[in-house]
Amino acid sequence: DGFPQRPGPILELGENFLGTGTLNQGFHLPTGAVWQPYFMLFGTYRTAVQSFEGGNQRLSEWANRFDLFGNLYLTFTERILIGFRPLDRKGMFTGTTFEPSALSNGFQDQLNFNITTLFFEGEFGEIFPFLDKEDKHGLDYGFSVGRQLISFQEGMLINDNIDAVGITKINWKILSAINFRWTLLYGWNQINRPNGGVNALDDDASIFALLTETDWRGSTVAFDAIYVNSKSAGDGIYAGLSGVQRWGMFNTSFRILGSAPIGDETPQNNRGILLFSEVSWTPHGSHNFVYVNTFLGIDKFRSAARDPTAGGPLAPRAGVLFAAVGLGRYGSALSNMADDAVGGSVGYQMFFAHTRQQLLLEVAGRYGTKDLGQTAGALGATYQIAIGRRWVLRVDSFASGVKEQKSSYGGRFEILLRF
Repeated sequence: DGFPQRPGPILELGENFLGTGTLNQGFHLPTGAVWQPYFMLFGTYRTAVQSFEGGNQRLSEWANRFDLFGNLYLTFTERILIGFRPLDRKGMFTGTTFEPSALSNGFQDQLNFNITTLFFEGEFGEIFPFLDKEDKHGLDYGFSVGRQLISFQEGMLINDNIDAVGITKINWKILSAINFRWTLLYGWNQINRPNGGVNALDDDASIFALLTETDWRGSTVAFDAIYVNSKSAGDGIYAGLSGVQRWGMFNTSFRILGSAPIGDETPQNNRGILLFSEVSWTPHGSHNFVYVNTFLGIDKFRSAARDPTAGGPLAPRAGVLFAAVGLGRYGSALSNMADDAVGGSVGYQMFFAHTRQQLLLEVAGRYGTKDLGQTAGALGATYQIAIGRRWVLRVDSFASGVKEQKSSYGGRFEILLRF
């Protein structure tokens, strides 16, 4: 009694997700597994009016995005997920451009039904339980196959929806580690190598990866290595090493990432190193949040693969002033590429109305270690408020300046609806 009613998705078939009551018996497979199918259709709709002025040009637009997913649960470990983004394709979004006039061609319809996600994942031991009825032989190998989001090192090393197959083993014991996880991955299609927002689908590329994570008592250490084979954009080796831990009242993470071409460099395949650190904490006596992020880019680090809407390698973690919003042509206040630059951000996030309202203030900057034209600083603010149980209103604004150039500024108003 008194527990809030669960918001329903667009469509549910079978058992209610997180519902109550007696479960149906499902059906038995010849392998001994018991499947209880349940289908859920859900999604997120985003619409925003946004304006951005940089240099001598202003961009003003209305853009829309809809991420729609159908999830067919067979068990808690086996499922099929299909996803669409029917309002955008190839970096273009349904909506209207108001400025500049050269891009203003009325309402732009990017309606499509291209599949962006479609994969099956499961666990070998759960699908074939008759092979190990007493669970003694460690057959808990997870696997997935299909078009799926591949994101490692917090999206810095790779962040793309690609056609891939992966095998994962957890609960390995090595030395005094609590847990060791390894994943072998092969990707063969839909590999993007833009590293900066320009659509650059590499039809020739394939990916081979070894991805590991080790839980120690005081830290979680991840080492990932990726080899990309491509006739058109060049072969390359990409690797990342990170440690995530808590020291006293501070949450910390440190990463070193590198990219190295095999043979000649190309715009999508350069040599470089990225050093990145995050330190965050909750001030005593409050629920607010403070973070300090820093980075150093040596030469031109490139990710193994990136979705064109994801921005550059710094976009996921460096701060909101480096982030790509993933909706329309609205750019980041500061470049999220890490080419020959040093910089960082300091942010303070405040919560109000029992966390239903958030205000984030951030100051950030970057300095070009070779190209002095990169020297820039920015101030930004983000305010979010939850409306009811499905709606979120968000307002962003920033002002930035580049040395000896005209200042830039921008603002946006977004409505987000979760189904």
